[in-house]
Amino acid sequence: MLKERIEEARRARRGRSSVPYFFFLDKLDLADKLLETVQKKIHGPKLSREARGQFVASATTALEGYFREMLRKAIDEWHADIREIPELEKQRIHVADLEWIEAKRVSVGELVRSACNFQSLENINRVFSGVIGRDFISAVRKHVNDCPIHGEEGIREDFYEKVKELIEVRHTFVHEVDFKARYPMRELRDSVSALVEFVFFADGVLDKHRETTRD
Repeated sequence: MLKERIEEARRARRGRSSVPYFFFLDKLDLADKLLETVQKKIHGPKLSREARGQFVASATTALEGYFREMLRKAIDEWHADIREIPELEKQRIHVADLEWIEAKRVSVGELVRSACNFQSLENINRVFSGVIGRDFISAVRKHVNDCPIHGEEGIREDFYEKVKELIEVRHTFVHEVDFKARYPMRELRDSVSALVEFVFFADGVLDKHRETTRD
């Protein structure tokens, strides 16, 4: 399983932006264009719900991909202290994998990104709180509050609840056989805007942390 996850991640990095934030935006843009194209061609509520569910799944996958790659970079390039990441306490590497890891020159960042789960904001917060040494979500909220244009249209203070709701809808869509959740297009766009803003400000927090590690 470890080998498959690392090899899949390496294949996914080929031909895409080396900047995680740009990769996130590119994947989200592709999902948005696909949804727009499909919505123009389909008829009926069942197909419409399916299309929106697929879009939510793609959007949250982009979120996970962003944080996975940021974690790898934080460890391999910024030399983040992995001892502060709680998810690693229960992880074990089989002796049989060691030869493959050495032969493939697998980095510590690659190993750790494959061991962590980013399918909830709680998990993201735990992992990246370990990376930056303080509560990550609180740091993102502070970054939003410190923004010079905070309070103007387009910056949401409720991004946490919106993103959390989007992740929950994705979970229902992926794991429930009969997905019947109604997600009006306006509400969907609102949640995705909150998702983009969350990643934007999270990226700012991590960028600041990267700069401090250089000092």
